[in-house]
Amino acid sequence: MFAMNRAELIATIWNATPDIDMAIGRNARFKKHPLKALYFYTLVALNRFTPLLLPIKARTLWGHRLFAYETSAIGSMSFLGFYDREITLFLLKHFNEPGDILDVGANIGVYTSLFTQIAHQDAKIIAFEPTPSTYSVLFKNVGTLPQVETKQLALSDHAGTITFFDYGLRHGVFNSTTDQPLDFLHGQGKKIDVPTTTLDSWCMENNIHPSLLKLDTEGTEASILAHSSQVLSADKPVILLEVGGGDAWSKNNNDSLDILTSYQYQFFTVSDAGELVVHARQASYQYTNLVCIPASKVSLYVQST
Repeated sequence: MFAMNRAELIATIWNATPDIDMAIGRNARFKKHPLKALYFYTLVALNRFTPLLLPIKARTLWGHRLFAYETSAIGSMSFLGFYDREITLFLLKHFNEPGDILDVGANIGVYTSLFTQIAHQDAKIIAFEPTPSTYSVLFKNVGTLPQVETKQLALSDHAGTITFFDYGLRHGVFNSTTDQPLDFLHGQGKKIDVPTTTLDSWCMENNIHPSLLKLDTEGTEASILAHSSQVLSADKPVILLEVGGGDAWSKNNNDSLDILTSYQYQFFTVSDAGELVVHARQASYQYTNLVCIPASKVSLYVQST
């Protein structure tokens, strides 16, 4: 597969609109690619219900090979070659800032891989994933890509350690500092201690100046942002912030938005075409990606009408 430039990636992803149901839709996958879907879901079933662990493989539109043992992102990658179409289009179309890129809560490295397509040549891309099982997959997926560094480390509100619940290779997307209340995860989480530091401390110690920060840490985003004053005030990165969890995570979501508001950030969702739409805050969120932009940079990303 030849490497695509940004314009070619944008066109390919946009032209895949009629097939976008394959991002998550089982029926759409079987209808379009029945044999591939049969193979894919056989691996899913074996990984979920038997002692076997077999890698589910995918290849991105830009040529990176990825694998996982669960379906959270690898399904979309397997059938479409990309994940989170709206955010992907936004970044490819509009993000062109120099500076480093941080993927905090990198999981298997889907976004880390994408960031290699938008990073400036001298930028570092750092992927943080604290749980050993998921980190092992992350490193194999993206650890040797140019510009990428992987860190088995949690960003938090202090330097030291923190207790994590590790749900293993089958359910690593649910790894968090809190035990998940879902019935199928009952008794599955293994308590482990992982090293922590703050975003400000880590960036200062490593001379990192982020222009883009992705935060997806399963309910601990506010504690990270609360100890990121130097980064937020001086570097002013664009932030991709996952909000969700319903009422259980409403305090984390609202605290995160309050902190960012105090640093003059504005909030947007993303249209199907990858364009920003002004976002009205909600009391409670199901899972949504918000793009948070400092007021001083909004004109770079939102055209006035």
